[in-house]
Amino acid sequence: MNRLTTAIAERCRKHRTEEKWLLAPSLRVGHQWLDAVTRTGQPAINVRIQTLRSMALDLAASEMAAKNLELLSGHAGPMLVGQVFRRLQTEGLGYLGALRATAGLAEVVHRSIQAIRMAGLETRQLSPDGFEVDAKGRDIRLILQEYLGEIGKHRLVDYSEVLRIAVKQVQGDPGLLPNETLVVLPEDLSVGALEQRLLDVLPEEQKVSLSVDRLADADTNPEPVASDLALLPWLPRPADAPQPIGDGTVKFFRAVGEVNEVREVLRRLVSCGVQLDQAELLCPDAETYVPLVYETLAALARDDASLDDELSATFAEGISARCFRPGRLLTAWVAWVSEDFPQSRLVGMIREGLLTTPDLDVASFSFTRLATVFRRIGIGFGKDRYLSKLDEEIAARERRLDILKQAEDEDADAQETRKRGLIRQLEELEVLRQLVAALLDVSPAREAPPQVVLESAIRLLETLSRAVNKSDNFALQRLVEDITDLQRWVDEDDTAGLDAWEWLSNLPAQARVLGSGPRPGKLHVASLASGGHCGRPHTYIVGLDDGRFPGAGSQDPLLLDEERQRISEKLPTVAAE
Repeated sequence: MNRLTTAIAERCRKHRTEEKWLLAPSLRVGHQWLDAVTRTGQPAINVRIQTLRSMALDLAASEMAAKNLELLSGHAGPMLVGQVFRRLQTEGLGYLGALRATAGLAEVVHRSIQAIRMAGLETRQLSPDGFEVDAKGRDIRLILQEYLGEIGKHRLVDYSEVLRIAVKQVQGDPGLLPNETLVVLPEDLSVGALEQRLLDVLPEEQKVSLSVDRLADADTNPEPVASDLALLPWLPRPADAPQPIGDGTVKFFRAVGEVNEVREVLRRLVSCGVQLDQAELLCPDAETYVPLVYETLAALARDDASLDDELSATFAEGISARCFRPGRLLTAWVAWVSEDFPQSRLVGMIREGLLTTPDLDVASFSFTRLATVFRRIGIGFGKDRYLSKLDEEIAARERRLDILKQAEDEDADAQETRKRGLIRQLEELEVLRQLVAALLDVSPAREAPPQVVLESAIRLLETLSRAVNKSDNFALQRLVEDITDLQRWVDEDDTAGLDAWEWLSNLPAQARVLGSGPRPGKLHVASLASGGHCGRPHTYIVGLDDGRFPGAGSQDPLLLDEERQRISEKLPTVAAE
């Protein structure tokens, strides 16, 4: 065990029956810690895994229920920020007013607002002179003020407000946290200013800080180590590290390109005889490596397999929905409509087998063959050309078949062969017409209002998306849920507001499905920032190039580091109030 799991085991042994709230970065990581503890033989009794977010919600729940407040959903925040931004653009935003209101900009502004809110600042405390440009500070303060008014109008609260409510609840009722409950947390748990404030108001006698393994710093004594593995804390300071032993506990290898890195890890697992459930793969760039791992392993599984049966990996943060048929269909459909319905896009959808209809057995047809037949039809661009061109092709085949039936050909076998070929072509064209007609029926014009676009996307996924395994079905369900959640916040009369097409094109990459903890018989894949907690004896790290490792944070680019620092300097004043 590492130092953290040893400390957790000690607390479980010392406080065997008392209720313990173990604060972890995520519920999944917390359960991995407990699994590591129980594997040593130490029972973990009456331990409740909590995150700071879930603990704050528990403590604030009674007050939120009394005031009929609801937590802001993940899509609602950027959506409301976008609406506020577009409204203020017409009322004289200065620094930010010239920017085009896009879904991406709304995300960035929302992250900036959340950073300010999590720093504990109120609107009145946000001074424009704390920014590089005063005009930017005034714009952000104005957007923040209007955003808070908007969520208040809908009786919503964001996470920062939940933390404020929880702090007041604990201060007003010290017994809100039962006397026998211990709050157990690692000493290096990453917390924001408001989260730290909540921890500070908890009774000191009910808080337990757990020691963890730390990176070496200037004060670390570089004593001789027992193995090369013990040298890893000196990774940021290689010049100060003790001399390696060369015992093989740490090895470096090279591979050219990300795909070859993933393949090399799998080859080494096989060649060394390492069981998959004894290994963990960490990557600093999950957006690049997770799809590669999935695609490499999926190529070895049956087409109807899913992560629940044959795919030999689990993914801590899930897999992007764009890896599955519904996600690919949604992306292709948005591009098809946005580019004026080009035939080439639809040929690709058909070839990949993304489309079906409830009353059509497409499995009896080859998608490659259907795509080949469809590509030969001269449609080009334009929604109105599809059905008329398909009808012309069908009519031409029917005429040729009638002529063939009336012809008196001495070669009966050749005639029968041609007849069967024409009948097969007619069947393929009828299938294509049915697919295309159904697709056109759910495809609005590019200029359609956002509500119409979102409703059409749901109809597309529910009626035309082809799902052949559990993974496809999970992706389909997640995409429909996310679109339905957004619909709640879209004004039906806002025809010039949200660019629903842009939002839908980004959704498959952002929506993640099939997140899972480590499971028997499967390789576990996690990001470098959140992985390394499952206690497996073999750990592989890919992406150790200077452009990826150790990985940058997900901070928004709207606030500069200097501005973020100036905001944080306000914290002592805020905490004292």
